[in-house]
Amino acid sequence: CFLLSNEPLDKYYIMNKFNSKKSIKNDEEIFNHSVYGIHIKLQHDALSDDTPHICIGWSGMGDLSDITNKEELVSKYDATWSDVKPRKKGQDIGQVWRFIKEMQIGDYVVFSCGDTCHIGRITSDYYFDDTANENQHPDYTNVRDVDWLKKDIRKSDLSQALQNSLGAA
Repeated sequence: CFLLSNEPLDKYYIMNKFNSKKSIKNDEEIFNHSVYGIHIKLQHDALSDDTPHICIGWSGMGDLSDITNKEELVSKYDATWSDVKPRKKGQDIGQVWRFIKEMQIGDYVVFSCGDTCHIGRITSDYYFDDTANENQHPDYTNVRDVDWLKKDIRKSDLSQALQNSLGAA
Protein backbone atom coordinates (compact mmCIF):
# COMPACT_ATOMS: atom_id res chain seq x y z
CA CYS A 1 0.00 0.00 0.00
CA PHE A 2 1.38 3.43 -0.79
CA LEU A 3 0.52 7.09 -0.82
CA LEU A 4 1.51 9.67 -3.35
CA SER A 5 2.69 12.99 -2.07
CA ASN A 6 -0.02 15.59 -2.23
CA GLU A 7 -0.65 16.83 -5.77
CA PRO A 8 -2.69 19.68 -7.22
CA LEU A 9 -6.24 18.59 -7.88
CA ASP A 10 -7.42 18.46 -11.46
CA LYS A 11 -9.90 21.33 -11.07
CA TYR A 12 -11.41 20.87 -14.52
CA TYR A 13 -12.12 17.23 -13.81
CA ILE A 14 -13.70 17.92 -10.44
CA MET A 15 -15.82 20.83 -11.66
CA ASN A 16 -17.08 19.06 -14.78
CA LYS A 17 -17.36 15.40 -13.81
CA PHE A 18 -19.13 15.44 -10.44
CA ASN A 19 -22.84 15.41 -11.12
CA SER A 20 -24.32 14.83 -7.70
CA LYS A 21 -25.36 16.58 -4.51
CA LYS A 22 -21.77 16.07 -3.38
CA SER A 23 -20.43 18.34 -6.14
CA ILE A 24 -17.72 20.85 -5.38
CA LYS A 25 -19.29 24.29 -5.10
CA ASN A 26 -16.39 26.65 -5.81
CA ASP A 27 -12.74 26.93 -6.75
CA GLU A 28 -11.72 28.11 -3.28
CA GLU A 29 -12.93 24.87 -1.73
CA ILE A 30 -10.77 22.87 -4.13
CA PHE A 31 -7.57 24.85 -3.79
CA ASN A 32 -7.61 24.92 0.02
CA HIS A 33 -7.09 21.15 0.25
CA SER A 34 -4.42 18.65 -0.73
CA VAL A 35 -4.88 15.57 -2.88
CA TYR A 36 -3.39 12.21 -1.96
CA GLY A 37 -3.27 9.05 -4.01
CA ILE A 38 -3.65 5.61 -2.53
CA HIS A 39 -3.55 2.06 -3.82
CA ILE A 40 -4.83 -0.70 -1.55
CA LYS A 41 -3.37 -3.99 -2.77
CA LEU A 42 -4.86 -6.59 -0.45
CA GLN A 43 -8.49 -7.54 0.28
CA HIS A 44 -10.46 -4.54 1.52
CA ASP A 45 -13.94 -3.09 1.81
CA ALA A 46 -12.91 0.55 1.46
CA LEU A 47 -15.62 1.29 -1.09
CA SER A 48 -18.45 -0.14 0.98
CA ASP A 49 -21.50 2.03 1.50
CA ASP A 50 -21.58 1.15 5.21
CA THR A 51 -17.98 2.00 6.13
CA PRO A 52 -16.33 4.02 3.34
CA HIS A 53 -12.66 4.53 4.17
CA ILE A 54 -9.05 4.32 3.10
CA CYS A 55 -6.53 2.20 4.92
CA ILE A 56 -2.85 1.35 5.03
CA GLY A 57 -0.88 -1.52 6.49
CA TRP A 58 2.02 -1.47 8.93
CA SER A 59 -0.27 -2.91 11.60
CA GLY A 60 2.74 -4.40 13.34
CA MET A 61 3.46 -1.00 14.87
CA GLY A 62 0.07 -0.99 16.56
CA ASP A 63 -1.95 2.14 17.23
CA LEU A 64 -0.12 5.27 16.04
CA SER A 65 -2.56 7.78 17.54
CA ASP A 66 -0.06 8.94 20.17
CA ILE A 67 2.77 9.60 17.71
CA THR A 68 3.73 13.29 17.84
CA ASN A 69 6.90 13.39 15.74
CA LYS A 70 8.79 11.38 13.15
CA GLU A 71 11.41 10.24 15.66
CA GLU A 72 8.72 8.39 17.63
CA LEU A 73 7.43 6.82 14.41
CA VAL A 74 10.97 5.76 13.42
CA SER A 75 11.44 4.20 16.84
CA LYS A 76 8.22 2.18 16.53
CA TYR A 77 9.16 1.15 13.00
CA ASP A 78 12.66 0.06 14.05
CA ALA A 79 11.27 -1.96 16.94
CA THR A 80 9.06 -3.86 14.48
CA TRP A 81 11.26 -4.08 11.37
CA SER A 82 14.91 -3.74 12.37
CA ASP A 83 16.35 -5.30 9.20
CA VAL A 84 14.73 -3.06 6.53
CA LYS A 85 17.10 -1.28 4.16
CA PRO A 86 17.38 2.49 4.70
CA ARG A 87 15.73 3.51 1.42
CA LYS A 88 12.64 1.33 1.99
CA LYS A 89 12.48 2.41 5.61
CA GLY A 90 12.51 6.07 4.55
CA GLN A 91 9.75 5.47 2.03
CA ASP A 92 7.64 3.55 4.55
CA ILE A 93 8.06 6.18 7.27
CA GLY A 94 7.12 8.94 4.82
CA GLN A 95 4.00 7.13 3.71
CA VAL A 96 2.82 6.34 7.21
CA TRP A 97 3.58 9.90 8.41
CA ARG A 98 1.56 11.43 5.56
CA PHE A 99 -1.36 9.13 6.38
CA ILE A 100 -1.44 9.69 10.14
CA LYS A 101 -0.34 13.35 10.35
CA GLU A 102 -0.34 15.27 7.07
CA MET A 103 -3.72 14.25 5.65
CA GLN A 104 -6.46 16.47 6.95
CA ILE A 105 -10.23 16.28 7.07
CA GLY A 106 -11.46 17.82 3.81
CA ASP A 107 -8.46 16.72 1.75
CA TYR A 108 -9.12 14.67 -1.36
CA VAL A 109 -8.02 11.13 -2.03
CA VAL A 110 -7.74 9.33 -5.36
CA PHE A 111 -7.93 5.58 -4.87
CA SER A 112 -6.38 3.85 -7.85
CA CYS A 113 -7.28 0.26 -8.63
CA GLY A 114 -6.14 -1.07 -12.01
CA ASP A 115 -7.66 1.10 -14.74
CA THR A 116 -10.28 2.49 -12.35
CA CYS A 117 -10.12 5.34 -9.83
CA HIS A 118 -12.39 6.57 -7.09
CA ILE A 119 -12.32 10.14 -5.72
CA GLY A 120 -13.28 11.00 -2.18
CA ARG A 121 -12.79 13.45 0.66
CA ILE A 122 -11.27 12.58 4.02
CA THR A 123 -13.93 12.84 6.75
CA SER A 124 -12.03 11.66 9.84
CA ASP A 125 -8.74 11.94 11.57
CA TYR A 126 -6.49 8.89 11.65
CA TYR A 127 -7.63 6.01 13.84
CA PHE A 128 -6.52 2.47 14.56
CA ASP A 129 -9.11 -0.25 13.98
CA ASP A 130 -8.09 -3.84 14.65
CA THR A 131 -11.66 -5.12 14.76
CA ALA A 132 -11.88 -8.40 12.87
CA ASN A 133 -13.41 -7.85 9.46
CA GLU A 134 -13.80 -10.82 7.13
CA ASN A 135 -13.95 -8.46 4.13
CA GLN A 136 -10.63 -6.76 4.79
CA HIS A 137 -7.06 -7.98 5.18
CA PRO A 138 -6.03 -7.91 8.88
CA ASP A 139 -3.00 -5.69 8.15
CA TYR A 140 -5.28 -2.76 7.26
CA THR A 141 -5.72 -1.35 10.75
CA ASN A 142 -4.64 2.24 10.05
CA VAL A 143 -7.77 3.96 8.80
CA ARG A 144 -9.39 7.24 7.77
CA ASP A 145 -13.05 7.57 6.86
CA VAL A 146 -13.88 8.89 3.39
CA ASP A 147 -16.91 10.29 1.63
CA TRP A 148 -16.64 8.77 -1.86
CA LEU A 149 -17.63 11.58 -4.22
CA LYS A 150 -17.27 9.59 -7.41
CA LYS A 151 -16.57 5.89 -7.90
CA ASP A 152 -15.54 3.87 -10.94
CA ILE A 153 -13.83 6.57 -12.97
CA ARG A 154 -11.74 5.40 -15.89
CA LYS A 155 -8.15 6.57 -15.53
CA SER A 156 -8.33 7.72 -19.13
CA ASP A 157 -10.92 10.32 -18.03
CA LEU A 158 -8.41 11.97 -15.68
CA SER A 159 -6.01 14.67 -16.82
CA GLN A 160 -2.69 13.42 -18.15
CA ALA A 161 -0.88 15.05 -15.21
CA LEU A 162 -3.00 13.17 -12.67
CA GLN A 163 -2.63 9.90 -14.61
CA ASN A 164 1.15 10.36 -14.64
CA SER A 165 1.18 11.03 -10.92
CA LEU A 166 -0.85 7.90 -10.17
CA GLY A 167 1.28 5.82 -12.53
CA ALA A 168 4.57 7.06 -11.06
CA ALA A 169 3.76 5.51 -7.71
